[in-house]
Amino acid sequence: SNLIHQRPFEKMPIPCLVSSISTTHKEVVDVDGVRLPLGMLSPDSQQCYDREYEHLAELCAFFAVSPPPHGATFFASPLGAGGALHVRWERHSEFATYTLYRPALAEDLTRPFAEDVVPIASLPPAWISRIPGQVVSAAHIAVDEHRGAGGATELDETQFREAKRVLNHYGHMTGAVLHNGAFRMYADWRVKADGFGHFLLYTTRAANRMALGKVTQRLVELEKYRIMALFSLPLAAQLGPRIDRLSDELLGVMGSVERLGAADGSAQGGGGNGSGGMALCEQRELLHRLCDLTAELLKLQALSSPRFSASRAYAQIVDDRIAQLGCARIESVPSMVSFVQAATHPAMRTCASVSGRLAELTRASQLTADLMRTSLTVRQHAQSAEQLAKIQTTARTQLLLQECVEGLSAVAITYYTIGVLGYVAKSAGALGVLPAHASAEVLIGAAVPFVGLAVWRGLSGMKASVLSGGDSHRHNGAGGHAGGGAASGGHAGGG
Repeated sequence: SNLIHQRPFEKMPIPCLVSSISTTHKEVVDVDGVRLPLGMLSPDSQQCYDREYEHLAELCAFFAVSPPPHGATFFASPLGAGGALHVRWERHSEFATYTLYRPALAEDLTRPFAEDVVPIASLPPAWISRIPGQVVSAAHIAVDEHRGAGGATELDETQFREAKRVLNHYGHMTGAVLHNGAFRMYADWRVKADGFGHFLLYTTRAANRMALGKVTQRLVELEKYRIMALFSLPLAAQLGPRIDRLSDELLGVMGSVERLGAADGSAQGGGGNGSGGMALCEQRELLHRLCDLTAELLKLQALSSPRFSASRAYAQIVDDRIAQLGCARIESVPSMVSFVQAATHPAMRTCASVSGRLAELTRASQLTADLMRTSLTVRQHAQSAEQLAKIQTTARTQLLLQECVEGLSAVAITYYTIGVLGYVAKSAGALGVLPAHASAEVLIGAAVPFVGLAVWRGLSGMKASVLSGGDSHRHNGAGGHAGGGAASGGHAGGG
């Protein structure tokens, strides 16, 4: 419930001078030729916070001010004995902001952006040079009283010429009426030689110290969030050519897949088998290419998505701050709102387009890879079924050949057995052992069917014994165990 009260607006004096610096610990990182703005933290986040806190504590010690407790992300306090100079420190997820302000004297407003006049000049130069991190945005704001007589949106020629002189700019300059006519703002949105952007803010009678603090804070946020939002534009410009190249490569792979599918269909229609194996090898090669392509797309998406998401959020904050400032146009002066949004909105649309193309290309690559994997799986299953059918045909042929060999073996054994019996019968006839009127040749011929039948039954019995040998061994083993159990039971009964 206290979150809304943690960072209140400042009550700033009128007139005053304001200096603001925003820094980040994130650095530009090069990953496979892609330069990521604000890509990573140089050390870990706790070390970054400790460095910022120690630096802030050093400033507090210099001005004899108590620092905030360790772990705080907001601090506001007057500095120095008179308390004229004030500091405001805010820490966010990606950057930290130092804002300083002090009352402005009449002679200060004649040259409000001089190096010896701006509030940051009151800080130790060594402390400024050692601010942790990289500077993201910096701005000087000069607040003066509006002494014109016209309406809130009417052009004050004298004030406009004075604004152009103070900003040292004689070209394009924007302006706006802020906070329902309480303020007028002029800026050229350029970084000057001192590294700061310069803003002029004029107050009217309706302005008060709290309203000035609110408007000044939102102007500072508008400038830093505008720059943070535009950090993703160089990344989008880098990714565009790579996405074009990957898109062309994906289209080439899809064309190869389509040609292979057509060739495979014609090969199946013609009954050919040689081209099918070649198509399968080519499909595997294309699948490897698709996997590499998908991996590169996913990597680019993972690298760019956080930056694009952050830029969308920052651009939305820019629009929110413009709406909260209550901007209205000054007659005959280019609009500040149109100028800012003319840069942020097209940039965000470009980033959204690149992000969308990358996501669509990744989905198309993944879908193509899934289709190819499915096709390969179906083809492999078909080849497995074909090989099983060939194995079954071969086994059937081998069985027929085996039966033929068994028949020939029976004939051969019968032939040799009859031959042996023929020698015995002839020997018996020569010795006169055969019955009367019995010829050895007749007896041998009569024995052929019986010998053949006996041989056939013998071979069939041996084949059945070999085929059922494993089962009979298992049955015998089980029977033996059962018999042993019965015997032990008998002994037990006898006992």
